[in-house]
Amino acid sequence: MIRAPDAMPLGLACRDWLLGLARVEADSGCPRLFAMKSEIAMYFADTVAHWGTERRYHLMCACIKRLFDNNYGFPSLPWTEEESAAWADWDYPFMGRDLGLGAFRSPGKPGAELVWATSGKKRIIDADKVPAVLRWEHLEFGGGFKINKRLLKTTLKQTLHATLGAPEVVGSLWRYRTTAPGLPGLMITTNLDFGGRHPSQLRYSQWLHQIRGQDAAPRWLLDHGGISALLGWPQTEWCYLTDADVPAAARLLAELSKEFVDAVPGMWRLSGLHAAMNE
Repeated sequence: MIRAPDAMPLGLACRDWLLGLARVEADSGCPRLFAMKSEIAMYFADTVAHWGTERRYHLMCACIKRLFDNNYGFPSLPWTEEESAAWADWDYPFMGRDLGLGAFRSPGKPGAELVWATSGKKRIIDADKVPAVLRWEHLEFGGGFKINKRLLKTTLKQTLHATLGAPEVVGSLWRYRTTAPGLPGLMITTNLDFGGRHPSQLRYSQWLHQIRGQDAAPRWLLDHGGISALLGWPQTEWCYLTDADVPAAARLLAELSKEFVDAVPGMWRLSGLHAAMNE
């Protein structure tokens, strides 16, 4: 998350912001996470659909703490009993890009029989993991989730223009540069990546840079991986979009990008790094 060791206080402020965002997301019913069409977000929706608000919140707190604990140098925050219990129940299989990876059968969890489309073989897996496996099979072997990339790009460009302006296009990467509100020495770069490895359709991330003078290179301070940080995942992507999903995905991306831009001044004040602006 942090890119310069002496920016540690900024990273801690970002962690605090995400923990606060988890509270807001849980209290509102997790509408943005449920709307995401990514592997981890859709597994989250499958798993916590019947969970209460507090249990969802405890899970997000555990995920955020785990993500930051894995980043170098961050002082750990202890997990509560409720967070540990929610994490155990969450049991995300981390199946990545290959159904041969990850734990699909956990001791003590209800099982369900699944017939693999590719081989016809039967296997007992955790019942709460069946929807994720079926989605994956439909994507990989059923020809599902096709998308018109030109429609996606056109819609995103139109939707994001009002808040981020026009992008700088470098191959499959779009970069939007925004000055942090009230902080002319800080710049936020919002990246849209259309070239991720299959099945990624679109990724976004945001970087925070310190501008140090006309001849000096910008100083990279913070890397925000998007809303998937609420689930402990370091990058946010869409994998399961159809053409019908594109307008809603574009509006969500615009909202999420602006949310981070608007939050930077508060993080900066909390970090106490004001003096670094003049170095």
